[in-house]
Amino acid sequence: MIPKEIGAIQGLFETNISDWRLELMTTNWVGYWMLQLSNKKQKPLAFLIDLDNLAAVCQGLRKCIDATKSSDFNLPRTSTIIITCASQLHTPD
Repeated sequence: MIPKEIGAIQGLFETNISDWRLELMTTNWVGYWMLQLSNKKQKPLAFLIDLDNLAAVCQGLRKCIDATKSSDFNLPRTSTIIITCASQLHTPD
């Protein structure tokens, strides 16, 4: 559970991936950010992440991007890549 005293302050970036929107926001807790996934068909899901988790998410996204660009990618006809970057993150639910 995300503690009630933690709130998002400022959006740092957002991007659209298929039908999803990914947003990264600063919080009022030093060293913690909020990562939110939203979709028009589902309620938004926010994650409270620290610097290590933020770095892991960025590295995971980079791996997915690199895999789609790489001519050496050894899984032909692959359209989906799933990487677990962080687990047991605090969410509002």
